[in-house]
Amino acid sequence: MVVKLNRPDIRYEVESLIRMLLGETPVTIVLPGEAIPDDNDSIAITVQEQEKCCLCHVVACLNGEKREASSPSTVDRTEIEQTICRMLYNQLTALLGHTLPWGMLTGVRPVKLVRQMTEVGMTEADVMQKLSDYGVSEERAQLSMDTWHNQREIVEALSSDQISLYVAIPFCPSRCSYCSFVSHSIERAGNMLEEYLPLLLRELELTGRLVKEAGLTVISVYIGGGTPTTLTAEQMDRLLREIRKDFDLTACEEFTVEAGRPDTITLEKLRVMAQNGVDRISINPQTLNNSVLKAIGRRHTAEDFLDAWKLSEEFHFDRNVDLIAGLPEDTFESFRSTIEQVLALHPENITVHTLTVKHASTLKEEGPQKRTAMEMVEYSRHLLEEAGYQPYYLYRQKGTVEALENVGYTLPGKACKYNVYIMDDGHTIISAGAGGVTKLVPNGPQRITRSFNYKYPYEYINRFQTVLERKEVLPLWCPLPAKIDRKKVKKTE
Repeated sequence: MVVKLNRPDIRYEVESLIRMLLGETPVTIVLPGEAIPDDNDSIAITVQEQEKCCLCHVVACLNGEKREASSPSTVDRTEIEQTICRMLYNQLTALLGHTLPWGMLTGVRPVKLVRQMTEVGMTEADVMQKLSDYGVSEERAQLSMDTWHNQREIVEALSSDQISLYVAIPFCPSRCSYCSFVSHSIERAGNMLEEYLPLLLRELELTGRLVKEAGLTVISVYIGGGTPTTLTAEQMDRLLREIRKDFDLTACEEFTVEAGRPDTITLEKLRVMAQNGVDRISINPQTLNNSVLKAIGRRHTAEDFLDAWKLSEEFHFDRNVDLIAGLPEDTFESFRSTIEQVLALHPENITVHTLTVKHASTLKEEGPQKRTAMEMVEYSRHLLEEAGYQPYYLYRQKGTVEALENVGYTLPGKACKYNVYIMDDGHTIISAGAGGVTKLVPNGPQRITRSFNYKYPYEYINRFQTVLERKEVLPLWCPLPAKIDRKKVKKTE
């Protein structure tokens, strides 16, 4: 597919939409002055600027069929972008014979969009109509609305002096074929972990001092990865003790550790976590089909998950289970069996992801199997809602099978607040460790400043002094304004 585009500034949204619709079809963007390669399938997009308006024109040729449309627009870039994308979506879906559940929306946070619309005074009916204008199905629009209703109280309770702490442990027992996260197999990088942990503890010590000097209050802690339980019990104890020493956690409402891989969970590690104030863990089998586990490179069995779950029952953790719809060699019957088995355990949270194939995953190199994940996702939603679970956070990713979504479900009153914070973008999150992204929101969600740690552990280790220097100069450590009433904050774009 060749796409000729005369406005480079709208390239990203146009390209994202085309890739969502065409999947793995190669797409070449041609800008003015560039040679046009031969291809039977093509799209030509032009924006003609006139005195006080623009005329947008789209011509799409696919499989020997042609469709074209024109529409006026103001000179506002956002309106031009939306006009082009709406015409392009309508033409391509007509040529392809199918639509997408999220229509022309390419952003990762549909619920954030719903929040923004409600906070400027739009009624629920107005929001639903706006989502429909974007091509979003009625079911997905309602899912977004329900998710916002279920997380609204959490979001609106925030004040500007509250923060969350994220700590990265980018190591795993082995690498899963679908994974694109920054993580190193412990088989290959075990020695690196021995170097990594002491430096992480130093970064936490500095971060804790700066947080205290700024008069900030830690309300949630999340240790993610990778697989944090790759650490030994002794290493986990060192890490948790350091966090408790460096940060005042008297106001902390939630302390999560991604236990992740069931084969890394031991009674000793669980006891260490409980003794150090952890009150929430996530045990993530992804599937309870052993053949599927083998196909994706997981070195544990369904039985390992059940054993780990039984061990965790000795303690009083809230527990989440991650599952993935659309995995290689999985079937609807197998997925149904998995989610029904998990539901029988009555976890506080169940997160249903849809398989996402990204550049850094080995699955992309091998080529994902063609399948329909929609049936799995729809079944899980209806089953969980019937069982009393509510959708409380939702996000989307590039490369997701059938352009679907990832949804976290919770029993009433058991939502993971950190998951809401990370998707809402209205809350400061301080990160430590390789790949961590500090997100500073000192004045509410109108303005976000991000600071990135080095992505890979070896970079983090080799350039650690720079990591500390970046922490020292973060704008967050300036005096903060008085507490902001989150209910009165209006998001402007």
